[in-house]
Amino acid sequence: MNYAFKCSSNSNCVCINTPLGLIADCSGLGLTKVPLFTDRVISVNLSKNSLTQLPPQGSLPSKLKYLDLSVNMIRNFSTDGTLPFSNTKHILSLNLSYNRILLDRDTYVDGIFKNLQKLQHLDVSYNSFGDRKYYCPDEVFKELQSLKRLHIDAVLNVSFGKGFLALRQLTHLKLTGLTSRITIPKNYFLYLPNLIFLDLSAQWDTQGLFTGLEHIESGTFRRLAHLEILDISYNRKLGLCGFTNVTHDLPFTSIKVFKAKYLACERGGSTLLFNNDIKPLLNTKLEELYIDGNNLDKAEHEITSFFPKSLHYISATDNRWIVGPYSYYDMLMNLTNIKRSI
Repeated sequence: MNYAFKCSSNSNCVCINTPLGLIADCSGLGLTKVPLFTDRVISVNLSKNSLTQLPPQGSLPSKLKYLDLSVNMIRNFSTDGTLPFSNTKHILSLNLSYNRILLDRDTYVDGIFKNLQKLQHLDVSYNSFGDRKYYCPDEVFKELQSLKRLHIDAVLNVSFGKGFLALRQLTHLKLTGLTSRITIPKNYFLYLPNLIFLDLSAQWDTQGLFTGLEHIESGTFRRLAHLEILDISYNRKLGLCGFTNVTHDLPFTSIKVFKAKYLACERGGSTLLFNNDIKPLLNTKLEELYIDGNNLDKAEHEITSFFPKSLHYISATDNRWIVGPYSYYDMLMNLTNIKRSI
């Protein structure tokens, strides 16, 4: 990569020349207004500034593909009634995380995504929090016909309606703000049948140490036949009861990687891993299993017989294991790596 001398009207922006075009990094400059950019710029980073509005029409280059507006103070997609991004219709990735764009019908008005027909990655996470009621307007999101990856707040009352069926390319979903909703009902992903990657982890929730979901209903993942990667980690109130509800759904999916780390209170009592917790995995093609930090000290003797032959990696660190017959994994012929603390 070569540094270009100029890509923006703001001389403090770092300009990098790549074979595909110019990258303009204007992050962390305390900007309150968006500078202008040259036509060769394909990526603009305006994160960690003090912007309160989206870039005005004409300020962004027409060939822009990547736009990062995270960690600002933006509240709306439009302040004058015009549809945003009318001059930049080639954007592939848009990051609006950590702003103040509330997930409701007053903010997500009809047509705001009309000019983003090529958008593949949208991040609007950490904008809505659990102190009010929200609504996810599926009739607005269904315009994103090319969307493949979505990061969004799943706070109280947010659901994914029939409009999401139109997003046939949407395969990767990461949900934040789950602490405020407590429960995931079994029909929650009914209109998202093509998911391959699903992240429900609460590692980065900032509402306290013991955060996250308390309950995932049995049957929640049974309709996700294409699901390969699932992460429910750091939901400290979920416990192994929630873990068991999930494992009994996994034979109906295409699961390959299952992460269920730190589902127990750190200061809680020790836990026994039952055969029934693991037995459903025998009917999957699971390759990697992560059960770190669940206060596990023992497992039933026959538990290793219920691991599928496809399994080659287990991570079970930060538990309280007592050496027992279940500690000997040499019977798992396909296992190539195990991480455990005893």
